[in-house]
Amino acid sequence: MRMYANANRYPWTPSHDLTPPVQAPTGITLVGYENPPGVTTENRVQDFLGSPRAPWFNHVNVTAHPGGGHFVFWEVPDAWVDDVRRTFRGRTD
Repeated sequence: MRMYANANRYPWTPSHDLTPPVQAPTGITLVGYENPPGVTTENRVQDFLGSPRAPWFNHVNVTAHPGGGHFVFWEVPDAWVDDVRRTFRGRTD
């Protein structure tokens, strides 16, 4: 619980002025059981890409799945592994 409290008390800030702040290639898996109210799986990727959080990342793979929740790798392992593979496929740096 302390980690969650401190994450809110002391939000992360980048140590550089580069854009995007998170420079590493990033894959994001969005799951249906954690959709925000009013957002469906079909429009979840566009909802994320239009949000204020999207420009923070160098996203190379953003995928939404109808199932899964906080423990996506146990709940829909094949879909999650496909996302990981798509994120890293062809990356040598």
